[in-house]
Amino acid sequence: MNEILLSKDPKQDIDKLPEKPGVFYFSNELQPLFVSLASNLKGRIAFYLDSMKEDDRFIALRDTATKLYWEEATNNLTALIWHKKLVKKLEPLLQPQVKPYEDYCYLAIDFEGDKKIQIKENTQGNLFYIGPFRDRFFVADLVETFKNLLQIKDDKQFSNNLLIETFLRSGNTFLAILEKRREDLFKEIKFQDSESMKAQIDVVAKFYQYMIFYYTARYINTTIDIDESKITIKNGFIEKIEGKGKIEEFRATDTSEYRENEFLALDKGDLDELWIVFFELVSSKKEIITSIYQENIRKVLTTLKYKPEEIDHEN
Repeated sequence: MNEILLSKDPKQDIDKLPEKPGVFYFSNELQPLFVSLASNLKGRIAFYLDSMKEDDRFIALRDTATKLYWEEATNNLTALIWHKKLVKKLEPLLQPQVKPYEDYCYLAIDFEGDKKIQIKENTQGNLFYIGPFRDRFFVADLVETFKNLLQIKDDKQFSNNLLIETFLRSGNTFLAILEKRREDLFKEIKFQDSESMKAQIDVVAKFYQYMIFYYTARYINTTIDIDESKITIKNGFIEKIEGKGKIEEFRATDTSEYRENEFLALDKGDLDELWIVFFELVSSKKEIITSIYQENIRKVLTTLKYKPEEIDHEN
């Protein structure tokens, strides 16, 4: 692997890094410390080195790391496989301690109390959780967008069904309604309002794209063939790789620890692997994603006792 010495100013080395997928790990003179992967090696490594200067989440790396090793991969899935193999082989000393994902957040819906949409750091309460999301600003923008579109006020109660219709069902119908509103505003020569509505539609559409991931990622069980290897995926994770006469197995994932209200919530530390596996399946086995998505929507609607005839159309 390529080596960067951290004892000197590594800026020139970082500038030469490719903006491509790959793996990297920090080490001291005695042992590996922490392994990570990236869709953009240059950007991700620069993030870690900058964060190590002032972010307390990386204090252990800052105090002990003297070298950084990196290697380019052909794609994100290959980088993920290398990452899993390196973690298993090297047993990095600080792997459980370094948590760059701690700032991720969850979208939470209160179906039992005041029917509010909230942003939460974890899923320890009794709300219905979706996430995690890497970008807290996007979630905050989404919450404000929905409040505006649904005219949610602090002193007003909305039915569970309205929240389910807008957040948890397939968003095509809701987006069509919003698009019709936008077109009407444009026809009424309210161009500024129409443009504002378009920005809101873009936020909501992006959220519904994320929802396909949350509905399916943790429930994928299949096999795929990559580079003469057979990869077994269980609960969204790479569990086993068979190829060239070798079998390599990785940790099994226990899904029993999730509660009903965490059906669409993932562990923060699992997000990267689930995301990469999901997008590989979107391109190679889209029919599996579609089937899981539709099945799990039905499960959520049943759990939340959704009845279409009781939809609150007030807005």
